[in-house]
Amino acid sequence: MGRPPSFRDKCPSRRFILLVSALFWVYAATVFVIVGLCTNHWLEIRRRNLYHEDILVHFGLHRVCWKSSSNCNDPGSSYDRQNALPAVIGLVVTGGFFAMIGSLITLANIFFDRLGRTKILLSGAGAGVCVLSGILLMVGVIYFSTEVDPHVEYIPVGHKKFEGFSFGLVAAAVGMMIIGGILNGFSGFAVADPVFN
Repeated sequence: MGRPPSFRDKCPSRRFILLVSALFWVYAATVFVIVGLCTNHWLEIRRRNLYHEDILVHFGLHRVCWKSSSNCNDPGSSYDRQNALPAVIGLVVTGGFFAMIGSLITLANIFFDRLGRTKILLSGAGAGVCVLSGILLMVGVIYFSTEVDPHVEYIPVGHKKFEGFSFGLVAAAVGMMIIGGILNGFSGFAVADPVFN
C-alpha cells in the first residue's frame, strides 16, 4: 500500500505556474488589442483652458467622430495627411493575430504540461511568437504617434492633439505581450518539481 499524497505532491510545478501566468498576460494583451482596434479613441482633439477640458473630435483607425453632433463619418484613412494609417493598421492587426496565436500556443503548452509531457519546443515557440507580437504592436504604436497627423480642418485653432484610450490599450498590450513571452521562455527551463521543495 502506497503512502498518501503529501502537500508537496499536490503543489503545482514551477513550469505550470509560469505557463498560467504567461497565458494571463498574453490573453489580456490580446483582449486589449481587439478592444483598441474596435474603438474610435486613438487620437483626440481637445480644447483646454484653466477650468476644464473638452474633447471635440475622436479619431479611430477608420472613423472620425464629432462630439458635438454625436455622429461618426468614415473617411477611411484619408483624414491622415501623412497617409501613414494603412501601415499602422497592418502592423497592429498583424501583431494582434500573432497575439492570438501566442495565446493558443501557451494554452496548448499548459495542456501538455497537465498530461505530464514537457514540450520545450512549445515554450520556445510561444516565447518567440509573443515577443514578435509585442514588437509589431510597439512599432505600430510608435509609428502612429509620430506619423499620423489629421488634416488642418479637423483641428480648430488653439486646440491640441492627444492620444486616446484605444491607443493606450494597444500600447499597454506591448509590455504585456513581452512579459508573456518572457514567462513562456522561462517555462522551458523550469524544472518539473513542485514549488515547495
